[in-house]
Amino acid sequence: MNGEALVWHIMLSVLAWTVLASIVLIIYAFALRRFDWMARPLRMALVRRGEDLLTYGDLDAKQSAFVEWCLDHAFNPWIMVLSSVLGVVSGFRLILVGTHGKPPFTETDDLKTISLLFWVSAFAANPFFGFVVGLEFLLFGSILFLKGGVPLVVRLAVEAANIKVPHYHHKTRHA
Repeated sequence: MNGEALVWHIMLSVLAWTVLASIVLIIYAFALRRFDWMARPLRMALVRRGEDLLTYGDLDAKQSAFVEWCLDHAFNPWIMVLSSVLGVVSGFRLILVGTHGKPPFTETDDLKTISLLFWVSAFAANPFFGFVVGLEFLLFGSILFLKGGVPLVVRLAVEAANIKVPHYHHKTRHA
């Protein structure tokens, strides 16, 4: 290949990659608008429930701070980016160390609903990294399942729901 043909090859390759990247960005922008449109009713429900909880709910200071944080960051696309990074750290910690300690506050059904609506809103704000976070949940959930089987996964899920569960040694579990 002579010099002129190489230059044309490089220019056409750059042009092709630029067109491809532009098409991908346009498709992502349309998908982002679609997710925003689909999440709008849930976002409005988040705002209504959050404002009602802050105004009329019986929340302590930590619970109020949590609801305010969810309302303040529900549209932030960086939440999913940060969650994808911290999800890896938390997943490895959960696999290697397990869960220890008390949660920062008691979650009520209303706070669980706020959390769910917040995560849906955060996913709609950044679906690419939301998908990454979902894959992390699947990966670490699968590893936890392989590590401890169904009893470990159920125990962790129950602990996340703040239900008291005795910790049995693996030998007594199979007795």
